[in-house]
Amino acid sequence: MALVRGNCGIVEKTVYFGVWIGSILYSCISLLAISKKLRPLLNNEDFEEGRLLKEEKDVSDLEWEYWSKTVLRLTLPFTLHLLISFTMNHKSQEKIAIALRVFVTLACVCMIFGILASFFIILKCLTMFLISKTKCKSLIWFVCLSTLFIGRFETAKQFLFGNDDLAWYGFSVTYSWCNMRALSYGLDVSNGVNTSLFNFLKYFFYLPIFFCGPVITYESFQIGSNDPKKNQLQNIRWWNILQISRYVFWYIVSEAVLHYFYFNAIQQEAFLVGKLGRWELAGLGYAMGQFFQMKYVFFYGLCGEIARIDGVNAPPPPICIGRVHLYSHMWRYFDRGLHSILVKYIYVPIVKLNPSNFMKIAGSVLSFGYVFLWHGPYDFVLVWSILNCLGIIVEMIARKIGKTNSYKEFEMNLGYSHRRRFVVLLSVPLFAVSMVSNFYFFFGLKIGNIFAKRILFDFDIFRLLLRYLIFYCGCQVSMELSSIGTS
Repeated sequence: MALVRGNCGIVEKTVYFGVWIGSILYSCISLLAISKKLRPLLNNEDFEEGRLLKEEKDVSDLEWEYWSKTVLRLTLPFTLHLLISFTMNHKSQEKIAIALRVFVTLACVCMIFGILASFFIILKCLTMFLISKTKCKSLIWFVCLSTLFIGRFETAKQFLFGNDDLAWYGFSVTYSWCNMRALSYGLDVSNGVNTSLFNFLKYFFYLPIFFCGPVITYESFQIGSNDPKKNQLQNIRWWNILQISRYVFWYIVSEAVLHYFYFNAIQQEAFLVGKLGRWELAGLGYAMGQFFQMKYVFFYGLCGEIARIDGVNAPPPPICIGRVHLYSHMWRYFDRGLHSILVKYIYVPIVKLNPSNFMKIAGSVLSFGYVFLWHGPYDFVLVWSILNCLGIIVEMIARKIGKTNSYKEFEMNLGYSHRRRFVVLLSVPLFAVSMVSNFYFFFGLKIGNIFAKRILFDFDIFRLLLRYLIFYCGCQVSMELSSIGTS
């Protein structure tokens, strides 16, 4: 079933955009009002005094508070990394440049996590380099998957950081990124990609993407980083400066939003979420999703742009999730680095064995199984992974049906203008489930169940029709923007 069937008139499109954008604005205004109303009931530890703005700032999002500050702390090391690349780009200086860049990265690890954690990461690095020499994919997978759980062990935490939960959180995330790069390196080497110890060190300890991504496959990294013409000072364009300025701008916007919208603090109190009105709950869900995207626009965008200045073709930052209605597009265009890992090392090898529908489904299931393990074996991650996997499978089945002669004949009878409307009508239930699955990931199981009950299992006819209308308009907007992007 094609993504875009037919077209709509300008008036009809205007209605779709008006309803969708109007609904978003109204829900956000409702969230703004309830944020102030609920402030006395929220945990005071989730707030700090505003610095530039008079309003209190919601600081309850650990991921944002920790990694935004960490990325800003790395401004000087990033600059030093680029200076080494620009001033030592001759072939004869390559090994010295790699050694210096590895030293800068390890110095940052020591600064943030301490010497003991640095030795732990070095041990991981050397272990994977030696194991990759075997070119045994089963062994590489086994070691990477088994060591992925190191971040779940209390004994490892006590050994490395004692009772410092914040440092342990940061190290666990960093170690997960290291683990994924080690997996990519081992599998690419097994597939015949050229390598050496220095090439591995250059990839494994590559500073711009070391702490918070995005992930780049070893083969893609080698293509860019080995071209001496790509990492020269004169290659910095106004476009690079403009992009970095854009990501800094969104960082400032995100910080400002946290002074007025307390969605992170509200979602810490499940009993309050259960009492929210429908528009307030919609605003909470939309704000959490949009803020999640903005976090990674800043993390992936800024770090990726520094890598691109250095000649490495890092994946672009996420697209706006408010304009995505298909599971496949969410996975393809949100975390493109993770998507490339899943496709290259899990999905494609399985489908190559036998390109049947069953093997395609098996490839999707195993891909989401890896995502579940990588994010952590938690109940809400399991629900999110299962719903996403089912959504991808439903899309796969729909596309198969769309290629049949009987469906094509039915589509021809619909007429040109009704084709897209029919596809969107069928897409709405999947769009609703997609939203709920993301809410499980953002909020956890308890609050995710609240959203599921309100969105999927509220059968009041008026509210059901209103939801369907709004979601229908959202799907139309998504499809229109996708068609514009494609053209």
